[in-house]
Amino acid sequence: EHDPDAAQTLPQVLAALPRADGAHGRRFRYASPVTDMLGLVVERAAGQRYHAFLRDRLWRPMGATGEALVTVDRIGTARAAGGIAMTARDLARIGQLVLDGGVAKGRQVVPADWISDLRTNGSRSAWADGDFVDLFAQGRYRSCWYSVGDDHGSLAAIGIHEQWLWIDPQCRVVLAKLSSRPQPSHDPATRREAAMLARIARGL
Repeated sequence: EHDPDAAQTLPQVLAALPRADGAHGRRFRYASPVTDMLGLVVERAAGQRYHAFLRDRLWRPMGATGEALVTVDRIGTARAAGGIAMTARDLARIGQLVLDGGVAKGRQVVPADWISDLRTNGSRSAWADGDFVDLFAQGRYRSCWYSVGDDHGSLAAIGIHEQWLWIDPQCRVVLAKLSSRPQPSHDPATRREAAMLARIARGL
């Protein structure tokens, strides 16, 4: 008999979620469980735990200098969505890696074609019909990154409680912002912060 108060594992939670309504790719709807599932897919495809894959394929090759923490459930399943903590400097290194086409320390850490794809693809119609069109009117979403849709080709990664990674390719500026705002998200504040980051990037 199912005990609703019993602790659940992340795979159990994901398996219990209802199927989303609507066809895939028709409307952008941000859902953290999708990213959590992506973490499980990475583990299965790599044959390696999520944290170890990140350590070996991203963290060390890009030259991170601090430790990172990955939140896990009671059986060790990684929370890929909103479960990674790092220093602002190392967060900025991820942005620099994207800005530099996946190259860090003279080495191709992330495939250049993946970087190019996230910069240029993503359905505009799905975005226009989606949840965040008020944030970036001309935006797109691709591979867990937001294309802002401005005249600088800016990209953003947004975390819970208003963590930001902002990349302005034209100005060659990367901004990392950590935060501890009480609400997980707050649309008016998010719009103000996006405008602030864009102005800072252009002013540097």
